[in-house]
Amino acid sequence: MSCEICGAKLSGPADRRSQIIESATTRPESPGPSLPNATLGDGTPESIKLSFRAGGDKIFHERLKGALVQRKWLLQNAPPIPRSHMNEANPISTYSLTDGYTPTPPPPKVVGIAGLERRGAELRKNNEFVIGSAFEDLEALMTSAKEVIAMAERFRSQNSNGDGDNDANSAEAASLLSDMGLVTTKDMLSGGSGADRTYIAELSRNLAEFLTDDKRGVLRREGGIMSLVDLWAVFNRTRNGIELVSPMDFERAATMWDTLRLPIRLRRFRSGLLVVQGRDRTDDKTVASLLSWLKDLHSIPPAMSNISEFGAVTGPSVTWDWQMFGRGVTAQETAERFGWSVGVATEELEMAEERGALCREQGLDGVRFWENFFAEIEVKVPKTKTVQQLEQAELEKRLRESGLL
Repeated sequence: MSCEICGAKLSGPADRRSQIIESATTRPESPGPSLPNATLGDGTPESIKLSFRAGGDKIFHERLKGALVQRKWLLQNAPPIPRSHMNEANPISTYSLTDGYTPTPPPPKVVGIAGLERRGAELRKNNEFVIGSAFEDLEALMTSAKEVIAMAERFRSQNSNGDGDNDANSAEAASLLSDMGLVTTKDMLSGGSGADRTYIAELSRNLAEFLTDDKRGVLRREGGIMSLVDLWAVFNRTRNGIELVSPMDFERAATMWDTLRLPIRLRRFRSGLLVVQGRDRTDDKTVASLLSWLKDLHSIPPAMSNISEFGAVTGPSVTWDWQMFGRGVTAQETAERFGWSVGVATEELEMAEERGALCREQGLDGVRFWENFFAEIEVKVPKTKTVQQLEQAELEKRLRESGLL
């Protein structure tokens, strides 16, 4: 009697009863493959047949494939994993490579203030070790980045022939460095005035690309205009730990935007504030935006004093015709409306006032800027001849009243 699948011989009922009785007394070990005993010259192949009657073959196949890929049979004869021992004098872990590892007894438990002090000391040592390792990795990263940038600069200087190809090579090298997130620094170039001009020019291009990048959206978040000091802080924050740019070099790079014909320009207000904005942004567009906003306020009622519980307005708290004249705005409200800083909003409002588009109202609650309606008032001054005629008519009228005429 044999199995129809694998061909193995099957025992009868009598043999099965005897096997049950024997297994009750002694339990033999599960049979395993004898592959370690096989030799290369042996012609008889060693094989194992597996039969799955109620499923499970797919799961077994996947796990078998994983074991073959990971080569887990090599772990059977591998030495034991070395255990780490923390030395109190040296926080770096030391390993014991002996074959037989005997665990060290745990340190005695110390309770109370002494235990807290010891725990704090161990935590401080661990933190010092972690921070030291982190700074070593950071210094290695900075050194590697400097080497990459120096190599790119060396490659660009070797390929420049002093003609029109120089600008193309410079632009290509600058774009490669920008794609890697690296920016040229001054100490990576050789000394001399030429190297300093090259550094400032590259920094100017990097700033323009940084501002016009749609992914970052630096100018878009600031309403299209931001102060040079804010840009300096934002740019240094994204330098990837290479080197910070000094304020003097930053201002020199910003002044080269017009020379290099980049899409960013530097603007100076009357107070001396330096701002950065797109080249397509002009004062006329800014004034038009402010006037459009103030005209929209004609349809929005100002703050009301008497509002019923149902939200109905029972009486306004203002004494002017807000539907005709609108209302005044502060620098804070303008900054919130256009996304500017308060300093930039103040300068833009004063610029519009100088152009005659706005007028100011200075009161106890601060300065408010209104739409200038005085420019629309026409003052008619009578001519000199008309004034003389009026005076003569008035004189004749009084003479008649007195009876002298």
